[in-house]
Amino acid sequence: MLKDVSLTPSQKAQIEAISDRDYPLPDDTMRLIYAPSINKKAVARSGAQAAAHEQQEIDRGIEKAILVRNILTSEQIAKMSQVLNRIEDTQPLADEYP
Repeated sequence: MLKDVSLTPSQKAQIEAISDRDYPLPDDTMRLIYAPSINKKAVARSGAQAAAHEQQEIDRGIEKAILVRNILTSEQIAKMSQVLNRIEDTQPLADEYP
């Protein structure tokens, strides 16, 4: 999407530095499920930890998007808004396709 915004080389470098941040997920839930004997409480705990981790990823994604927005000019922000609105208009709503 940012390709539609005509970034300067400096902006590209800054955004790449933000985008390269990695937060791997150590997910042990499947190992717990397929262990010789199942411990439902441990599986539930692992699932809760995975959900908390997912929320952290969402929060980090929001933080990254705000950092990227702070790099863009007001014209680029307006263009990005147009691109996102165009994408939203062409995507079916999840509710329509259960």
